[in-house]
Amino acid sequence: MFLLTRLIAFVFLLVSTSLWAAGPLAIELKSEKITTVVLQGRSEERRDAAKAIKPADIIEYRANYKNTSAKELRGVQAVLPVPSGMTIDLNSAKPLPVQASSDGRLFYPVPLTRQVRAADGQLRTVNVPLSEYRALRWSLGALAAGASRDVVLRARVNAN
Repeated sequence: MFLLTRLIAFVFLLVSTSLWAAGPLAIELKSEKITTVVLQGRSEERRDAAKAIKPADIIEYRANYKNTSAKELRGVQAVLPVPSGMTIDLNSAKPLPVQASSDGRLFYPVPLTRQVRAADGQLRTVNVPLSEYRALRWSLGALAAGASRDVVLRARVNAN
């Protein structure tokens, strides 16, 4: 319950648009709850403010990175943290390619893998569960003066 309370508090912080600047790079972060509704036999997505979340809800995070300077910025890296208690939808990550981290510091190409010792004593490479991803990173390259790029990720609220 404590984890869910912390997660809800984190999402409430993100409900409204957050805007901050890292030097000449302005970053605007939005989060929305995504629901699928069926209208006249057709599925449509609905986007709402994530005022209250519950297990299995899907939250979409969208961060816009904008160059506010008069000069080109090079080597722009966009990082989107993933709150604990969430399982990312790796297929929703845009643009591609993307790197991921299970600790928020070291990033590797997706999918993340690790070595585990099997019952027979052999080491096996297995995929890290998506619920253990703590951040995604995109290499946006250069941003011209005034240019901006979006990064997008969806995640599902875990049951526990």
